[in-house]
Parts: sequence; structure tokens; C-alpha cells
Amino acid sequence: MTSPTGLDIAVTGELELLHFIPGRVRIRFRRLKENRTLSEKFRSELAIVQGVQLVEASYLTGTVLIRFDPDLVQWESVMSVAVELGLLPRDSSTKNLDRMWREFVLQPRRTASPEPEI
Repeated sequence: MTSPTGLDIAVTGELELLHFIPGRVRIRFRRLKENRTLSEKFRSELAIVQGVQLVEASYLTGTVLIRFDPDLVQWESVMSVAVELGLLPRDSSTKNLDRMWREFVLQPRRTASPEPEI
């Protein structure tokens, strides 16, 4: 089943991209919330991916903050760890996950207004 944007509803219900700037992303995984063991496992598995510099996982909120070298870390690396640990359905379409990522990354960002000249 797909959503109006063409993404798997199962995937969009399990994963929410909260924030992205090159080299830093915050993701909410529904299955991490209130699961300390899984949060720590995801953090430790992702921390060994080449190019990942920092991983902070919160079982209280279900969110993960990842700081990484954007030249070394690919979205697929993060998602493959998530699928392997059961954070996303095993039949999650990598094509849909990639589309979700690209749509999020390409969204216009609000920037701070310049200070008025006096």
C-alpha cells in the first residue's frame, strides 16, 4: 500500500525524518520509543559505519541524531542497519526509502532573516 506521495505507508508510519543538514540528520523510529535495548543496539551498530562520527539514540523519544561525513555515508547504510535490526519492515522498498530521503533533503529550508540596517 502506498501513500499519496507514492511511499509505502508501512515505512512512513515507522520512520520520520525530523531534521537534515549535510552531515547531520535526526530521525524518529517508532519502534525505538521506550525500547532502551533496541536504541542502544541501533546506536552501536550505526556507530561502526565508516564516516559516522556521532550517534545519539533516545529510547524516550525514539529519535536518533547522526553526525556523519556526507562524502562517506550513504542513506542506504543507515537504512540497512534499521532494516537489519527490525526498525523497518524487512520488505521495505529501498527505492521508496531513497525517494523519501531525496524529497526531504530537497525541501526548501527557512533561513534566518537578515538584520535590518540602521
